[in-house]
Amino acid sequence: LRPRKPPRTSCPPALRGCRTTRAPLGLQQEIQDFASGYLMMLKTQLNEIDSACDQFKKTIDDVATLYLASESSASILAAIQLPDDFELQMHLSDDFPKEATTIRDTGDVLRLYRSGTYGRLNSYQVVISLCSVFEVWVKSVADKLRAPERKSISITSWRRENRPEVVKNQTLCLVRS
Repeated sequence: LRPRKPPRTSCPPALRGCRTTRAPLGLQQEIQDFASGYLMMLKTQLNEIDSACDQFKKTIDDVATLYLASESSASILAAIQLPDDFELQMHLSDDFPKEATTIRDTGDVLRLYRSGTYGRLNSYQVVISLCSVFEVWVKSVADKLRAPERKSISITSWRRENRPEVVKNQTLCLVRS
């Protein structure tokens, strides 16, 4: 009886004549353990990213609801007769002092609504909100993927005569990571 040769596998042209043999059992177990741990880590990251995407969608819904509600509220305020001494403070944010908010009382709402600029103001605020929501989502996904944070990135574009442009926006830096 002649000893058996290890089985041959098809190799890429650059490696013609290669032979494969099985790794020792201890090494096989280490490889399987590593692969199993890596797959578990990927599954956990994907679940976390899925959760971040769900939160992103919910927040987008909240922004849309606020946009629609504010437009409806303005039309209701314009349709009803308020007493002359009626005072209602509409504080839009706790992030800024009251005097820095865009709309301070019903008179502001009614003036903006009747002049036709209230809808445009709402639209601008929604765009800013959506950009902020996107930035928060990108940051949360980048954290889950352990993407490296950069202070700036350099982009070269033929539209700008192939001159490198330095971008310092943290969200764009994370997207490029």
